[in-house]
Amino acid sequence: LFPADKLLVRAPLLMASGAANAVKQIAEEAVQKGAEVAKQALDNTNYIGYKSFYRFNKAYGTAGKGYAWHHIVEQNRSNLSKFGAEAIHNINNLIKLPHGKGSIHSKVSAYYSSIRSFTNGKTVREWLNTQSYEAQYEFGIKILKLYGWNQ
Repeated sequence: LFPADKLLVRAPLLMASGAANAVKQIAEEAVQKGAEVAKQALDNTNYIGYKSFYRFNKAYGTAGKGYAWHHIVEQNRSNLSKFGAEAIHNINNLIKLPHGKGSIHSKVSAYYSSIRSFTNGKTVREWLNTQSYEAQYEFGIKILKLYGWNQ
């Protein structure tokens, strides 16, 4: 039975102990169970991945005027091959960022195209591509915060 159905099955038993108390107890249990069900649904939704960015966009829509969807772990052939499309095109890996000249999105993209002392002559993007999913994700969050992302 769905959690709400279980509460309805118990309702007659609770009613025998007094209508006011029964209604209060049913309401309290419904709130608790509802919160648990909602959390489970949200947790499951957060792990839904899509086989392409196009399909992700169909599900979530465009990022909106002046915004772009940004992959924290970049979408590229290597990452798609190593981690699978569902891990890359996933609501946990995609965020809306301001887009355009001087935006966080353009600054992060420029940083990823740069060569840094720790990248051994490669661009940050090329160097990052050799890292695990978790390392890429953590690095991506760190760089987003460096350029002003605060969520």
